[in-house]
Amino acid sequence: MRADLARLADMDETAWRVGVLRPGAENTDWVGSGVEPDWPAARAAAVAALDELVRVEARRQEYRFEVGPVVGYAMPGVDEDGRLDSEDLAGVLPVTLDR
Repeated sequence: MRADLARLADMDETAWRVGVLRPGAENTDWVGSGVEPDWPAARAAAVAALDELVRVEARRQEYRFEVGPVVGYAMPGVDEDGRLDSEDLAGVLPVTLDR
């Protein structure tokens, strides 16, 4: 987690951010972030932002996220109609976080 984002969150809050690594880019474009009161709220906000980002970008590429101490990426698949399938994005983050 970036230090400046982590500083925004106190001990009981959880910071999150989502971004995309576009083809040909060397760096992630972090397009959404926030601080929520707890892990479930931060997870929900990050999943919603990630889902929206996939829908806006509308292309198969690497999407990245940081929620509290959890860092990862997702590459949505394509459904049988050729559309991006963002249905399982919530599955990339654990439901609970044991600290």
